[in-house]
Amino acid sequence: MFKNLSNMEQAKLLGMLTKLELPAGTHLFEQGDPGDRMFIVERGTIELFLNTEEGGRRSLALLGQWEVLGEMALLTGEARSAGAQAAVETTLYVIDRKMFDRLIAENATLSAYFIRLLSQRLTATNGRLLAVKESEHQRVEQKLEELPEEIRHFILWCSHIPVVNRELSDYTFGFSL
Repeated sequence: MFKNLSNMEQAKLLGMLTKLELPAGTHLFEQGDPGDRMFIVERGTIELFLNTEEGGRRSLALLGQWEVLGEMALLTGEARSAGAQAAVETTLYVIDRKMFDRLIAENATLSAYFIRLLSQRLTATNGRLLAVKESEHQRVEQKLEELPEEIRHFILWCSHIPVVNRELSDYTFGFSL
């Protein structure tokens, strides 16, 4: 975020921001919280995570020095799409919505930075979605290969029919789909 700014612009920006110190394990925000601030990691590590339906959580990323988080909620007005927690003792710079809007309006370099950042994150998300889709496809293929041949053929045949009649599967194989 800072590499394309002059030293004077960097000093001006950092002088307008407040610092936040987080002990290790402290939650910064939860998935679903309102997105009223974004953060820049000065030192330490922040873990981004998703809450799972089973009550656990899935780690998405570890963010380190000078990485940015929380900007999506500021840009879209949506709730937080993930939670964030300090993995180690961490110091952050905080930018609230009003300050963010002002910075974007006054500084073309920062506007361009956020456009690039959002594009990179969208590309990364698309890559992860494709990997999940391919993984699911491979898992289904593997499960089909484990089935007896006539059941596998029946399932594949049924996949081409909009609605499979329960009586047909009971009659043919002795079980319902």
